[in-house]
Amino acid sequence: MKTPILIAAIFFSGLTFAQEKKQDSVKTKTIEGVTMTKQVFKKQSDRFVYDVAASPVTKGNTTFDLLKQTPLLSTTDDKTLKIVGKNNAVIYINGRKTNMDAESLTQFLKNTPAENIQKIEVITVPGSEYQVESSDGIINIVLKKK
Repeated sequence: MKTPILIAAIFFSGLTFAQEKKQDSVKTKTIEGVTMTKQVFKKQSDRFVYDVAASPVTKGNTTFDLLKQTPLLSTTDDKTLKIVGKNNAVIYINGRKTNMDAESLTQFLKNTPAENIQKIEVITVPGSEYQVESSDGIINIVLKKK
């Protein structure tokens, strides 16, 4: 007789504790604001895209200074640009090959403010639409539309 009463007491006490209302331990906070930023660097299958418009380094710099700061690009004499792992770098502006000689192209890039650039594409594996040798790389400078 004592055993069934003891079992019933344990069972009903478990039900009593299970039905107690517990306080919610999760606290909620209100969000004042959300700031979304755009990706500055994007790696695609054949190119590396540096979105200059989303970067704060354009203020007060020239295009040549910006190209020196771009990943995969380097310069040794402040006149020529090299792509890592490539023999030659061919400069394109808005998808068109520049026909300027190296000295005038360098002066053009040093005189162009960086605020005029939308993005810089470093193409390490140029496709057939670019008429360059396989050992060459392409730097495509896309200017902002007015």
